[in-house]
Amino acid sequence: MRVEREIVQDTLARALVDAGEPARAARLLHHRATARHHHTYEDLLLTARAPAAASAG
Repeated sequence: MRVEREIVQDTLARALVDAGEPARAARLLHHRATARHHHTYEDLLLTARAPAAASAG
């Protein structure tokens, strides 16, 4: 159910931008990003990491 809700919210956000309402779209997405609980794997993906050193040849 969460995935479906996020798809609908993404679609609504895009429609708001297309309708000239980018501030409303930003509020919608900000609320979603700050109100929901992340899964552990999402927390790991969102954690800033140092860039990996390039391996030599």
